[in-house]
Formats: sequence, C-alpha cells, structure tokens
Amino acid sequence: MATTTMKNLLTQLKQVFLNNRVSIGADHIKRGIMAPRPTFPTIALLPNTENIIELRSGGQYVIQRDLSIEVYTKGLNPEIALNQLKSIVVGIVNVLQAQNLDSTSTLQSLAFDMTWGSEVYETPFEVQNQMIQVATIPMTFLSHENIPTGRTATSTVTETPQSSIVEFIYNKLLGYVNATDTFLDLTNVRKMYRKQIPPIPSYPAITVVGRGINRERTYRGVDVPMHDIEIAAFTKLLDKEWSLDMNLDIVEVLKDAVQFNNDWGGRCEDTLISSIQYDRADIADLGMVYRSRVLCLIKGYEYINE
Repeated sequence: MATTTMKNLLTQLKQVFLNNRVSIGADHIKRGIMAPRPTFPTIALLPNTENIIELRSGGQYVIQRDLSIEVYTKGLNPEIALNQLKSIVVGIVNVLQAQNLDSTSTLQSLAFDMTWGSEVYETPFEVQNQMIQVATIPMTFLSHENIPTGRTATSTVTETPQSSIVEFIYNKLLGYVNATDTFLDLTNVRKMYRKQIPPIPSYPAITVVGRGINRERTYRGVDVPMHDIEIAAFTKLLDKEWSLDMNLDIVEVLKDAVQFNNDWGGRCEDTLISSIQYDRADIADLGMVYRSRVLCLIKGYEYINE
C-alpha cells in the first residue's frame, strides 16, 4: 500500500532529482525556500496543499498532496536564462516520466498515482545586472493513509458553542505540548494561542481559531451547525530544510490529533479535515513565516425549543 507524508515525499523527490542531477542540469536542489544568494541554476521543492478525497472502510482514506517544483536560472539576458530554464524543465519531466513508467521506482512506492501539470513561466526580473527566469511545475500525488487506531466515540453529543469547542481543542493540544498527555508528541512547540498569532510570538507556535459557523442543515428539533475551525502551525521562514521539516512534522501530529479526537469529548458528532494549506506567508508584524493551516469542519448539535 502506497503511503507517505508530505515531508517524506519532498525528501524522496529531492533524492530522485539529485540522482539525476547531471541529466537535469541543475547545480542545486533543495526543499523549502531558496537562500538569499542561491547557486544557479537551482530547483526548490515546496508543499502546497493536502486534501482527503475519499474515506474508506477500516479507518483508511485516500489523500491528495499537491506540491510545486520551482526552477530558477540566470543569464546576461532573458534569452540565455530562458533557454537554460526550458532545458532543465525538459530534464525534470523526463525523470518524472521514467519514475512513472517504472513500477519499482522511488516515487511509485510513495503514491499509487502521480501527475504533473504544464510548467508556468513567470516574468523575468533583474538582479545585479543578471536576468532571472523562473518556472513552476505543479505536481499531484495520491496515496493511502490510516486514521490513528484506538479512538473512542461517545454515545451522546453535548450542545456546545464554538468558543467552548475551541477551548477544548486548545487544552487537548496543550496536553500534547506539555506532555501531560503522551499519546501524541508536540513538545517541540513553544507557544499556543486561542487567537490569531501576536506580533512577537515564540516559534514554533500553534493557533486555534474559530472562523465561522454554517447552519444549512436542520433535523427535527435539532440545528446542525458546521463549525469552521483553523488549527495553524507557525515556524520561522528560513532557508534551511530543518525549518520546513519542523513545520511539516507539527502538521502531521495535528492531523493525527484531529482524527483521533474527532468528537472532542462528545462536544460534536464528527470532525472532517477539509484541507491542509501550506503557505509562505508575509504577515504584518511577523515578517515571513511558514504557516500551515489544518482547516476543520466540526459537526455540532444545537437543540431547538419547539
């Protein structure tokens, strides 16, 4: 069964490109953002999104992971840089095609399906009398995952306002941070907030924020609010792979925490992860950060007096 994580997917994809660096024609390949003064030509691998697209029996589900392959070249003029850029893109596609056709390849062991889209070329720009050209290749991987085992379900759902659900999620995650609950490990997180992140945070940080309520469904005597709650992980945006890895590791734990505690102690019927979004965010007062958001839809009950 093909299974992986976003961190492992990026790591293995980098290794595949390193093994074929000569045929691709890139001098530098890395995961995460480029260094302020990078070596050209360079390839940067960055996560975009994760979406659970199908739930299956036995606690298994199918997850779609989207990432970007960014290619950077430079030259004395746009034409020189563009020609080199196109050559590297062709080399990357050739390697991906070979991986896709070989059932024993590294990438085939991580996903049961992978596709890549057409490259997108950006407008060239000048840096220190050199022209920089950039192309992005989007990639999608489908693999299987399993919900953590051992979770329990309560027999009744307690009517709970969103503020109390946020408070319970915060306290549950705080237990993993403080190691008072050792089922999952978030001890590398330095600070948690029940609000948007403050101007001067301690990193890594987690925020738990209510984003709204959808009330489109009602049963007899029961309103069924869908609570939109965001759990976000913040780490410094550094040109070091460990900075990205720290963020990705926290997201994996948050994903397990949401799936394991899906009814949050009887305060809701179920929790679905609608999406995981990986951002390189320029946030006022914070500067540049890795911000990964686990977006949750939590199905609650509110009893209607008739």
